[in-house]
Amino acid sequence: MRSVVVMLSALVTLLCIALPIGAVAGGEAVGAIQLTEENHLEYIGKDKPVLVAFTAPWCGHCKTLIPEYEDVVRAMRQFDVVIAQVSSDKSPLMSKYKVSGFPTVKLFTPNSPADFPGIEYEGARKALPIVKFLNKKFGFNGVIKVPAPAVEILTEENFDSIVHDPTKNVLVKFFAPWCGHCKAMAADYENTARSFEGVDSVVIAELDGDKYPAIAGQYGIQGFPTLKFFRAGATTGKKHAEDYQGGRSPAELVAYMNEAAGTDRTVGGGVSARAGRDYALDALAQELAFKLLNGDKRGAQGTLPVIEKTVAGLIAEQPHLKYYALYGKAIINKGSEFPVTELSRLQRMAESGNVGTKARAELMMRANIAKAFLISAPEKDEL
Repeated sequence: MRSVVVMLSALVTLLCIALPIGAVAGGEAVGAIQLTEENHLEYIGKDKPVLVAFTAPWCGHCKTLIPEYEDVVRAMRQFDVVIAQVSSDKSPLMSKYKVSGFPTVKLFTPNSPADFPGIEYEGARKALPIVKFLNKKFGFNGVIKVPAPAVEILTEENFDSIVHDPTKNVLVKFFAPWCGHCKAMAADYENTARSFEGVDSVVIAELDGDKYPAIAGQYGIQGFPTLKFFRAGATTGKKHAEDYQGGRSPAELVAYMNEAAGTDRTVGGGVSARAGRDYALDALAQELAFKLLNGDKRGAQGTLPVIEKTVAGLIAEQPHLKYYALYGKAIINKGSEFPVTELSRLQRMAESGNVGTKARAELMMRANIAKAFLISAPEKDEL
């Protein structure tokens, strides 16, 4: 007699590909309607204006546009306008609407004819001018909420208290307002800082070396921009300044800080697939899930207290580990499909556009822990 332990393997595979949360495949803007050859006429040519960003996955300028476009989505959500995207350079819509470069943003007016190529938007590819363009064109009142800078601004008054805080890993950019390279780096540095929002042990900061030459001189700053790293852990006196000599892209800066500070962030504020996980608890989660999948509920109930005891010993420094105990209990009570439904729920929450960087990172860590309970069990024969 043959029996198969079933775990909704197709759904598990789908959700494992979809996560980590917040990372959208193919450079898609969260919240934007994704247009295809099959569905585009459900929007274009109807009674609402449609703004379409034509992008390509390999296009660097498109990647820069995506977060700005997501801000446009949020700003225009309450108005009668469709904010859409064609995110594949292989889409037949590219030739249909005469798109020859990326990114291209086009406006399709209400009730436009089928052969209308759209009005090309020629302004800056930033959220604020795009929203102003739509406001002026259609009488909307969309507003861009400009977030406070994530980069910590250093002064004579706060430099020592922030930079030499023994609990903080601090990256400092010494810059000058007139410096062209500093200006070119500003957006990437802000993106780096935003990537570590909610991480208490990391500070991304900057000091105007022109305004505070005495401080810059203390650290031998001879040109701008210059980056120095101040590692956490010093217990007395001032920290030693370590020279940063790597690349200045967000990816390179985030990778450096992850290694230096022991963090798990990705560019934009996401977390890696291992963030929030613990190897010992992973093993116990697999043990519990395997027992339950094989009909041994009593055995799974016996593993749960071991998980709870392990969590209790670690939770003071890693409070998110409580989800191993919570999810273990939920799987026993709700069944083996719980991790799948929980992953789906977390995915929807993270992509709703209503959560900040810190909250999204926490959702992603919870999703990583939920994955620890997934098992794709093999078939087995019974004689």
